[in-house]
Amino acid sequence: MSLTAFKKRVLAGQRVTVVDNIHPHLCGERTVERVPTNHLATRAADNHVWWSAWPKTALSRIEGNTLHYLHDANPTQTAFSYTFHFDTES
Repeated sequence: MSLTAFKKRVLAGQRVTVVDNIHPHLCGERTVERVPTNHLATRAADNHVWWSAWPKTALSRIEGNTLHYLHDANPTQTAFSYTFHFDTES
């Protein structure tokens, strides 16, 4: 699946699990808050909204419902990942 097609599946209100390999304290469950064209906003349990730019295609990898953001200094490493709960949403 292309990054463009994947982004079209992401909607406000969906649950997402975040795994951050650089800042592990930022891992956890969040809810998609907003999905503007170039960014993704997710809300954590503490009500904090986190913004992330969509990755460039060369710095992303898609596996099923998971979008991996690759480390720009070393694209063989995953910086963080978002697993969207597409199949469990009603």
